[in-house]
Amino acid sequence: MFAGAFRAEWIKLTTLRSHWVLPIVGVGFCWLVVFLTANAADEFDFVDGRELSELIVGVSIVTVMLLGVVSVLATTGEITYNTFRPTFAATPNRWVSLGAKLLVVTITTLVLTATTVAVAWLGGSSILGDDQSVSLSDRGAQGQLISIVLLGGLLTVLGMALAMLMRNSAAAIAVLLLWPFVVESLLAGFLSILDMQGLVKFLPYLAGFQIIDLFNESGEDDLLSPTAGGAYFTAVVFGLWVLGALRTDRRDA
Repeated sequence: MFAGAFRAEWIKLTTLRSHWVLPIVGVGFCWLVVFLTANAADEFDFVDGRELSELIVGVSIVTVMLLGVVSVLATTGEITYNTFRPTFAATPNRWVSLGAKLLVVTITTLVLTATTVAVAWLGGSSILGDDQSVSLSDRGAQGQLISIVLLGGLLTVLGMALAMLMRNSAAAIAVLLLWPFVVESLLAGFLSILDMQGLVKFLPYLAGFQIIDLFNESGEDDLLSPTAGGAYFTAVVFGLWVLGALRTDRRDA
């Protein structure tokens, strides 16, 4: 049953144009910025592989955010056009279909993100060539690249969770994209005014972005460590997914 549900979700994911356009834009943007920056290495003065990995990770944030949007659209699209109805009719156990969708979108994101950062690294380091000495072992560069792949997977799960909870594409995308850059910044400022800075480190996205240094365990004293931040963000993300799945399971398709 699960194999059939997985195959059905894969077909649904790959047959819509928007599910292709956004990943292409995200991946292409990352490669373009990294390659152009590496080509101008004399101006930016790269020192080691860590700086190249930081560039790739910084630009890849856009990539993983867009892949998260794909996860939102893949879920809300079924709600909007009632394609959940035949899916749930064919698979009465809705958790099987939702689990299959989660697995499909997450695996797709992990593969695309891993491919994106790998090609960006290979292309960037090749362009730098003999002019700069870069290595994956430079100050944990390899671990940082792996970390952004893990973060991409979590953002995809979050996108599906928000879609199931809000059941509206615009609202879910707005929360996914604006929460880290607008809402949490405002909340951090508000908590600082109230002299409650100690709570800032528990803002979900702020904690989640600490995962980028997961394999290096570096971080600021006033923030959660990469391991603690990653674990906290993972718990929040999957908690929201379970709530969204419960809501979807208990209401009419």
